[in-house]
Amino acid sequence: MSVTTSATTTATTTTSGSRSTSTREAPSRAPLRPTGLTVLYDAQCPVCRKARRWTERHRQLVPIRFVAAGSDLARYRFPELDVGSTSPMSP
Repeated sequence: MSVTTSATTTATTTTSGSRSTSTREAPSRAPLRPTGLTVLYDAQCPVCRKARRWTERHRQLVPIRFVAAGSDLARYRFPELDVGSTSPMSP
């Protein structure tokens, strides 16, 4: 993903002895670099807990923060999520 930023360039041109100056915006591309990822996981699920431990033991290109779904921290960080819909499914 990238974001477009702009830089101003000024050009001076001479036409038939007259001088004109024009200013225009020159787009430039700067890549976005994530500062970290947040993963919501089911803290009651053995597979989810094992996947979390495995991930934490390995090198990460960006920091990964694990937050238990339905926890107070998850509710605080993601108030728009419906905690009830993230509960485990019944067999």
